[in-house]
This record gives sequence, C-alpha cells and structure tokens, in this order.
Amino acid sequence: MAFLPFSDFHAPGIVVPALLALLGLTLSVRLTASSIVIMGSVEPSKGAAAGARL
Repeated sequence: MAFLPFSDFHAPGIVVPALLALLGLTLSVRLTASSIVIMGSVEPSKGAAAGARL
C-alpha cells in the first residue's frame, strides 16, 4: 500500500488498480467485521429501535 502515493495515476498499468481493489476489499472486510462485533455485543431486547415491536 505504500506504493500508491508514489505511483503514476496517468499511466497506472495493472499495479494501481490491483492495489486499489485490495485496499477496498480490506476496508470492506474490516467494516463488516466491526459491525458484526458491535451487533453481537448488544442484547436483542436493547438493540431494537425505541418503540419497535419484534
């Protein structure tokens, strides 16, 4: 990932799109994992919206 700031975006070749795809995949996996942890740490009765019926 340290290569991206020094890369030429006018002629990216295959390296820049591959690194951007890898960066996007990494960020999406981390966001999904943190959401799963947050949702798993709350009791279902307290996690519902106020006044919502299950």
